[in-house]
Order: sequence, then structure tokens, then C-alpha cells
Amino acid sequence: MNGFFDIPSDLDNTYFGLIGLHLREALLPVLAGLLAALPVAQLCVRFRWLYPPVLGVTTVFYAIPSLAVFVVLIDYTGQTELTVMIPLAVYSLVVLVPAIVDGVRSVPEETLAASTAMGFGPVRRYLQVQLPIAVPAILAGLRVAVSASISLVSVGALIGNQGALGNLLADAQKYGRPELAVNSVLTTAVLAILCDAVLVLLRNLLTPWMPRGRSGGRRPKKAAALPRVPGGGRPVNVLNFVNAFFSDSAHWHGYDGIPQRLLEHVQYTLLALGIAAAIGLPVGLLTGHTGRGGNAVAFVATAARALPSFGLLVLIAVVVGIGLLPVMIPLVVLAIPPILVTTYEAVRSVDPAPVDAARGMGMHESSILFRVELPVALPLVLSGLRSAAVQVVSTATIAAYVSLGGIGRYIIDGLYQRNYEKVVGGATLVALLALVTLAAFWAVGRLAVSPGVRRR
Repeated sequence: MNGFFDIPSDLDNTYFGLIGLHLREALLPVLAGLLAALPVAQLCVRFRWLYPPVLGVTTVFYAIPSLAVFVVLIDYTGQTELTVMIPLAVYSLVVLVPAIVDGVRSVPEETLAASTAMGFGPVRRYLQVQLPIAVPAILAGLRVAVSASISLVSVGALIGNQGALGNLLADAQKYGRPELAVNSVLTTAVLAILCDAVLVLLRNLLTPWMPRGRSGGRRPKKAAALPRVPGGGRPVNVLNFVNAFFSDSAHWHGYDGIPQRLLEHVQYTLLALGIAAAIGLPVGLLTGHTGRGGNAVAFVATAARALPSFGLLVLIAVVVGIGLLPVMIPLVVLAIPPILVTTYEAVRSVDPAPVDAARGMGMHESSILFRVELPVALPLVLSGLRSAAVQVVSTATIAAYVSLGGIGRYIIDGLYQRNYEKVVGGATLVALLALVTLAAFWAVGRLAVSPGVRRR
């Protein structure tokens, strides 16, 4: 039972059976999210006032950590696949709605006017004109959603054999077999690469008009396994828990008070997002502009995003010890792909006519990138940064697992203590912080994006 592919009998599955289960639990929610996002995005495009509240509501759900969602769902759906798949469908929805809206709004006004003159109604114009032109942006969102879903399935191991390949992480701790954890992480990354390759191939088939490129130390204290969330019993009364948590004056003072935990959480988020942006933006802009190496870079980024953040945290903590580094590495790895992939797709999807005109006028390549392509691509670039920021806000709760602070302290400590008031209160704080993040990016977009581009 010491082989790399020897699966413990308590999982009741083979290696390839776990792969099939993992793909089912990851891809079906993405499909459900896409089917829900298409009509929602159409409504948001047609009624502009609807987009901010829709984005706010979906972002709140997206920002709530999976463990907290399980606490609410498990009393209704039990220890089943559905408990894992419902949050993943919501997560996919919130990634895809902004991608579709931004892609559809990038359709040139003259194209819309021409289709209207030909007698196209709103639905026909949306399906036959706007969506086909928005395919690059939609597939960029799908690539992020698919890789994220493949990664997050592993969290299902915490509710009892519903994590597919993530169950190997739990058994690695249970049986003292680190090769099972390595197996889980590597297989998850390979699945993400293969799925991303399929999406890239699909994009190339659906967008033949797009250019494809230009020619010419110390071991940490062993952390106890997170407690599995029990099923059954009385359904969780979320509103009562929220009220009790914020009404307790003890939660507003001291080192464990809400202000202190919020400050720590924001510090982790800004540091990780800053590092990820410093890596992802230059690479995405360069590969998007030149068309060279973009797919290879995106494949690597997707594989990195597919690495389960919790599993990566545990493995790095074993190697380098408890501290900030084991937290920053998973968060940066998490944030780079949406920034990199969306930036690359945003620049590649810019109408080539003005780019060719600028090149014909003798503009330097760097001037073309920053004065022609980037202003048009900026809405999608900010969309990738926004998606990365919300993901980091949600995932930074893992810092509490290696004895650091942040809002995750309430969630992790609450699970250990079976104090669901703390769990729900911590999840609410994460959701509120995600709303603040969303508002900040909306303000940046209003200030930074050209009015002509913003009106599309």
C-alpha cells in the first residue's frame, strides 16, 4: 500500500475513479454557472442599472469561504456531492457574469447598429452578434472558472469523502503517506492543464478571425486535521448567528477583535495581490501584445491555479515552517492566473484595425501597447484584477491554519470549538470585505477607463 497510485480502501474508489469523480464535481457546476450567467449577463447589458447589484450579490456568495457554506448547506443537502457542487456553481456564476458582460459591451457600436438595422431583435442580436464577438472574453472567464472549480473540489474532503482527489490529502495525514498528497496536487494540476487546453482549442475554432501570433528549515508544529462538519440536527439559523456575533462587545476589542482581524486580513490580501499583479500584468501585456508564448504561459498559470490552496499550504509549511511565507505562496499562486489570463485575452481581443493603423503611422511597439491596446483592454484587465482580489480575500482565511491572524481565525477556531456563531460571523466579515473590494474596483474603473470605452 506504499505505491504512488495505491489508493486506500476507505475511499471506495480507484485512482481513475477519483479522477472521474473529480471532473464530474468540478465541471457540472461550471456548466450550470454558464447556463445561469448567459441570461443574467444579457439582462445586465440591457439594463445597466442592474449590473452593480447583481455583481454585488454574486460576489458576496463567492467571497464566503467554502467551509462556512458547508455549515449552512450540509443540514439541507447532507454529506453529498450536491453540498460541494452548489458553492462551485455560484463561484462559476460570479466569474462568468462579469466576463460575459465586459465581453458583450466590447462589441463595437457600429456592429450593433448594423444588426439593428437588419431587423435583429434584442435576443437574436445577443445570441448571433454579441455573444460570438464576445467569445474570447467568455472563454477567458471559463478558463478561470474551470481551473478554480477543479481546485476547490478538494475542499469537499472535509465533509466526508466528497472531495474526490482531495480525499487523498486527508488520507495522507491519516496514514502518514505524503506521496498521496503529492499525487493529489499533481493530478489536479494535470487535469486543469488538459481542460484548459480543450478550452484554448475551442477558442481557436470559434474565433478564426483572431490573430494567432506574429510571424517573423525548521519543521512546524503538526497541525491537527480540520474537524469534519457534522451533518444532521437543526438547520443553521444564519441570521441569529450573525446578530449574536456582531452584538457581542468582546468581538470588538483586543487582539482578537474585529478591527484587528480585519487589518491583518487586508494586509495579507494587499501583499499577495501586489506580488501577483507585479508578475501577471507585465507577462500578460507582453504575451498579449506579441502573441508569443501566451498559451504556454496560460497553461502554466492554470496549472498553478489548480493546485489546492489548502494542500499547498500544508506542504510548504512542512518544508519551510510556520510563518507568512507558506500563506503568501498559495495566495500569490491563486491570484496570478486570473490576472495573467484575463490580461492576455483582453489585449489579444482588441480590434486589430486601430493597432495596424498605429503601426502604419510608425508608432513604437511599446506606444501601441500602452496608448492603443491597453486603454481598450482596460475594462477586462480590471475584471481580472477584481476576480483575483475577491479570490484572495476569500482564501486568505487559510492563514489561520498556520497560526496567523486575519478573519480566518473566527472560522477555523469556530470549527474547532463547534462555535458556529464564530464561523458564520467570520464568513459575513469576509463577504463584507469582498463588497468593499468590489466597490473599490468599480471606483477605479470609473476613474481609469475612458468614457468612450466605458459606454460600450
